[in-house]
Amino acid sequence: MPEPDDMVLRILKTIQQDLADFRRAMNEELAQIKAKLNEHDEKFATLHSIMTFHMGVTFQHQYQLEHIDAEIKALKSAGASP
Repeated sequence: MPEPDDMVLRILKTIQQDLADFRRAMNEELAQIKAKLNEHDEKFATLHSIMTFHMGVTFQHQYQLEHIDAEIKALKSAGASP
């Protein structure tokens, strides 16, 4: 008949092995998650720079249109008064 200590040690070794396997699997999963997040960070940085450029161009065009509208109004008011 096996000693109780032998049974407990066998159970503890099984638990220890399961825990080691779990940690290894989680470390691999965590490494994959970190790699994916870094990939997304790079994509977001690219999108941010593109959006910043386009917003700048849009505001520049908006400014130019407002300036042109002001010139048109000035020309109309100058042409309307004889």
